Amino acid sequence: MARRLRTARLPFHTPPDLARVVADALVADQVVAWFQGRSEYGPRALGHRSLLAHPGRAANLERLNDIKGREQFRPVAPMVLADDNFATIVAAMAEGRRIYANIQKAINFFAASKVAILGFVLLNSVLALPLALLPIHIVWLELVVDPMSAAVYQAEPADADLMRQPPRSRTESLVPRNLLIRIIAQGAAILAAAFGGYVALLQSGTIERARTVAFSVLVLAFLLLVLVNRSPRPFAWRVGQRANPLLLAIIGISVLLQVAIVSWPPLQLLFKTTTLSPTEWALALGLAILSTIWFEGVKVISARQPT
Repeated sequence: MARRLRTARLPFHTPPDLARVVADALVADQVVAWFQGRSEYGPRALGHRSLLAHPGRAANLERLNDIKGREQFRPVAPMVLADDNFATIVAAMAEGRRIYANIQKAINFFAASKVAILGFVLLNSVLALPLALLPIHIVWLELVVDPMSAAVYQAEPADADLMRQPPRSRTESLVPRNLLIRIIAQGAAILAAAFGGYVALLQSGTIERARTVAFSVLVLAFLLLVLVNRSPRPFAWRVGQRANPLLLAIIGISVLLQVAIVSWPPLQLLFKTTTLSPTEWALALGLAILSTIWFEGVKVISARQPT
């Protein structure tokens, strides 16, 4: 019955008994139903049975009624809208989707960066290699990660097709399985690039040079990861850069400071880094790009799959 109701049309003045059957069928099928009207049938037909007889499932049914009728719904409805203008409702839904999507983007970036940093420190200790990341390096990495996850994603505009996407399930977690897999995969890719570069240079160079390259790979990869994860659609560079000037400002400042840390003697002494040659800068940038750009391929494949 609930499946048929997804495409069925009911008259405006639906009898109370039929309305109760419709409401309970939709609730049982986890369907979000919106009822509009100021009829006297409203609270009696839609409220008492669904809310009182099935309290555990009441949140799965939302009621929408116009301004004149909202008072009679207030005692029984889980949510009553004060504005029945559908343009306002659509705008509110779009803003809610934007906020929810940006929260997930921030979680994705924050958690993936932690996987890379913690994994690097753990592997360094388990393999008993010379210490690569000093405490001051981790502090600087946190100063790069935290503003990105807090300030930048908060100001991200909505994706162009956000309102064309199907609604998520009401039982879906804030960190669903696909997001968890993405976090682990992106963190592991950055970890592999940074730690692989560190081990390779450790065999052929000094600890300071290997440390500097690995440290630079992590910083550059985190900055690129922000860009890659801005949109679930390919490609990252198609997203309007002017829509979030804070993003470009933080990335630009971070790059300049990273170059200063590697090249300016007072900061070299503080961070225990050394000047990199153009080839080593190219190596660090190349590893950072390879560890993040692969996700664009994943987005291309996902976009071609039927929804």
